[in-house]
Amino acid sequence: MLVVESPPLQRVKATSEASEASESSSVNSQGWDDTGEGKSGPERVNQLLIRKEVLRFITNLLSSIAAKSSESGLLTLKQRWPHAFRDLCLYSEICQILACYNYRLTARRFIQELFMDLTFSEVFAEANRLLSSQLEGLCETVNPVVHESTSTMHSFSLQAPTMPDIAEVMLSDKSDREEDC
Repeated sequence: MLVVESPPLQRVKATSEASEASESSSVNSQGWDDTGEGKSGPERVNQLLIRKEVLRFITNLLSSIAAKSSESGLLTLKQRWPHAFRDLCLYSEICQILACYNYRLTARRFIQELFMDLTFSEVFAEANRLLSSQLEGLCETVNPVVHESTSTMHSFSLQAPTMPDIAEVMLSDKSDREEDC
C-alpha cells in the first residue's frame, strides 16, 4: 500500500515524531506561550501536540466525510486552549495550506472565524520598520539633497485590517481563481 503525503502533512508528521519522543503525552492548558521560547520538556511538547492536532483537523476539513468531526474538534480545542488560536505562526502556516489546496468556501470561513482574535500588530510594526529603513536608504542614494524632506515621507503607517476584511479578500481571491478555470 502506497501512501502519498502532501508537504503540510509531512511537517505535521515531523512535529508528531518530535513530540512522541518525549515521555509526557498529557496535554494541559497551563504554560501556553505564543512564541514557545523559554519552554522545555513537557510544556513545549504540549504546545507541539496542540499545534499538531489543529493542523490535523485543518487538513481533515478537505474531506467532506470528516469535515463535521474536524469542525467540532477544532471548536473543542479552541475552548480548551484559546491561546493556541492567537499564534501568528500557526495562522500563517494554515494560510499557506489554504493557498495550496482547494478548501470549500464554508471550511475557509470556519477557519477564518477560528482565528478572529488574532492580532497582527507585530507584523505591521515590522513592516513599518522595514519600509521606513528602505525608504530612508532610497532617498539617501538617489538624491542626498532630498534627505531633509524624508521626515514628511515617513509620516505614513500601515493600518491593521480587520479580520472580516482579511476573510473577504481571501474569499474573493479564491473565487477569482475559480472563475479563471
